[in-house]
Amino acid sequence: MPQSPNTMNGMITDALVMRQFGDRLHLERVRVNGPGENEVLVEMVATGICHTDLICISGRLPFPTPTILGHEGAAIIRAVGKNFTSSCSPGDQVLLTFDSCGYCTSCESNHAAYCHSFNIRNAPSNVGSDGETHLYTATSDSSPIWGKFFGQSSFARHAVVSPRSIVNLTVNCGLILAREELQQLAPLGCGVQTGYGAVVNSLHVTSGSSLAVFGAGTVGLSAVLAARKAHVATIIVVDMIEERLEIAKELGATHVLLGSRTDLVQEIKAITVTTQGVQFAIDATGVVLVIETMMQSLGTMGKAVSIGMPPPKAELKIDINVCISRGQSYLGCVEGDSVPDKLIPHLVMECLAGQFPLDKMVTSYKAADCNQAIADMRSGQAVKPILLW
Repeated sequence: MPQSPNTMNGMITDALVMRQFGDRLHLERVRVNGPGENEVLVEMVATGICHTDLICISGRLPFPTPTILGHEGAAIIRAVGKNFTSSCSPGDQVLLTFDSCGYCTSCESNHAAYCHSFNIRNAPSNVGSDGETHLYTATSDSSPIWGKFFGQSSFARHAVVSPRSIVNLTVNCGLILAREELQQLAPLGCGVQTGYGAVVNSLHVTSGSSLAVFGAGTVGLSAVLAARKAHVATIIVVDMIEERLEIAKELGATHVLLGSRTDLVQEIKAITVTTQGVQFAIDATGVVLVIETMMQSLGTMGKAVSIGMPPPKAELKIDINVCISRGQSYLGCVEGDSVPDKLIPHLVMECLAGQFPLDKMVTSYKAADCNQAIADMRSGQAVKPILLW
């Protein structure tokens, strides 16, 4: 059993460690030091597996190893740093999200997902708040392990978390949830808020309009739910897996199309003939050919946004003259351009009211079965795996 929190003296806990790129995750005993003066120590109840975790495991975003990943944590606060200024107390229930500085021009204008130091703050680190202590070390040989991924590294039973990675449900929502309820909410911290926010914050979809969603994973399906909530009249979902298209129909898609079709652009334009193509579109795949198909499917004054992360230095072919003459636009989107303290509590209340059926996306696994969960996600058998601690 993990030891009781002992703040700066550290404690021993369990973590899923990535030893090298392309390898399985290893459940190991590690020592975590902290929390520092402006951090909190949390005990995880559940962690969602996000596509970004899979990208990191594959090595497409290289960084030092061994590393503890995970950035969709649902947790309970166990210890608070002595100079921590936010309203947090031991026992509070929290959801974990991305980190940001809080003071750059993007953060001050409520666009924290575009924080000027986003890449630095959300990449793995192994320096404690004192600038010297290793945050995580292996109990076997005291070798350092990188953590603080997205300010949290929630692939661990206990984690030291950055202040702006915390959304306090006990304080913000006045909630005390059953453990099972809190577990189900873990994906809100990244995948769900990304898809939902892309619809309402980046595209600003309008009632009665049309939307095409390419990719029916957690992000794409969350976009479908946001579109339904916004009274979008035509919601077209494209995916390679028929079972996911069935889920999309259950969640509000009016039309579903297999991505293997060779006439996708013509099909979408036939569905949206009055606007000569779809008015809004989202790519959640990161596949360049899919993004180009999305752009070709846009109608007059159509607006498209990319959420899925393509390989480094990927290039896109767009007919600029078409974009100009038809008033089309193409955007990028990180984390749904959301303000987590505002959007996540809203999504929590939607879930608890039955308006956001996460249960249709989520499959639960024991944390020790993480590699099976990852395999099921890659094969399409599981849309959103959640690891239970």
